[in-house]
Amino acid sequence: MPEAIERPSDSESVAEIETVHAPVEVPAVQSTIEFSDHQINEPQSWSDRPASIEVTPEISGDTFGQHDAVPLFDAADSSDLERIAAVANETMPASQPRGYAELPPVDSAIKIPVKIDVEDLSSAGIQPIGQLHESFIIAVDNEGLLLIDQHVAHERILFDKYRRMEADRSIESQNLLLPETIDLSPAQSEAYRLIENDLESLGFGMMRLSGRTVAIKSVPTDLPANEARNLFAEILDTIDAEKKGSPKSTLRDDIAASLACKAAVKINMKLSPEKMQWLIDRLLVTTSPTTCPHGRPVILRLSMRDIERGFHRS
Repeated sequence: MPEAIERPSDSESVAEIETVHAPVEVPAVQSTIEFSDHQINEPQSWSDRPASIEVTPEISGDTFGQHDAVPLFDAADSSDLERIAAVANETMPASQPRGYAELPPVDSAIKIPVKIDVEDLSSAGIQPIGQLHESFIIAVDNEGLLLIDQHVAHERILFDKYRRMEADRSIESQNLLLPETIDLSPAQSEAYRLIENDLESLGFGMMRLSGRTVAIKSVPTDLPANEARNLFAEILDTIDAEKKGSPKSTLRDDIAASLACKAAVKINMKLSPEKMQWLIDRLLVTTSPTTCPHGRPVILRLSMRDIERGFHRS
């Protein structure tokens, strides 16, 4: 019969458990850790450890098995490193294609003549093919390419029209909904006195109120109504600057030129093919198709000979 096992009493078990779980005080151990060229005398308390430690281990032969590590470059030969550094430092704009430096200089193209002679324009055959920046008409004829300033071309057309209709006293007018009242300066009042009758012959309906105050009742039909005040002031200032010793015909030309400039089509204005053709046809029958009333060129020509020479085909 097996022997009975003697069980410890409850008091003995509690004492034994307290003995096992009693805290043991261990003295702090100072350890020396080598990291590269630095020595850190570090206690084993984790609260005193630095946040991060950079360790550069030494690679030994057995790190990669039995084979030694293969160096990327021969330390004795620095030419490879210099060549790679030169390639890395080479800068070339990404937007420039190969051979960019071989293109001809910008200013090596042929020079376009500033203006064109009337004799060089054929009476027919000029056809518009488009607009450049909605400001210049691009046209072609048998001789080559033409660029026409749409504003000054229309200005020349209107100037000739106003001078002709002024002589015939046949300029049509449009009444303003509300008369424009203007207070004149002494100089403007004197200029107005000189050209009062000429303004009426050009389609302006004027009325003197009192002193130096005048009212514009009507303007030529070609002129936008909202331009009446500005145009009237511009005409008076021009006459004031040129009134001394200027013949009457010159003053009338100044008025017609100012009126034509305000009424002409503007740059940055899209034109239909029909409108462009109309401008070309009317321009060719004016008294001076190549210059505007202020003396600026109207047409630039690039002949086929110039084009072929520019592309080295002749």
